[in-house]
Amino acid sequence: MPAPAWENLDAFLGLHDFGVRARLLFASGATRTVAVLFDEAFFDTTIGEYALEATQPRALGKEVDLADLRRGDRVAIGGITYDVTAGPQEDGTGMATVPLQRPTG
Repeated sequence: MPAPAWENLDAFLGLHDFGVRARLLFASGATRTVAVLFDEAFFDTTIGEYALEATQPRALGKEVDLADLRRGDRVAIGGITYDVTAGPQEDGTGMATVPLQRPTG
């Protein structure tokens, strides 16, 4: 019996649906292109009289593709190069999320 389609992570990250190409730019100078799902959630928070509007970009991809990313590396997606703020957070399904930050300046 064949495995369900959702168990094929490459199909889940397919560029024909929601997947996008991400160029991993390592501090060592090495590069690699992988498929990821990209999300840039928007937060609008008020603390007392202080209002904060922020985004939290992140890339979700195969754990094996993202495993060697570290803080200080960068990820280029859609013409914007993001800073990696922490190593990948594995979810136990073969996928991992990498938190990103828009460059300042």
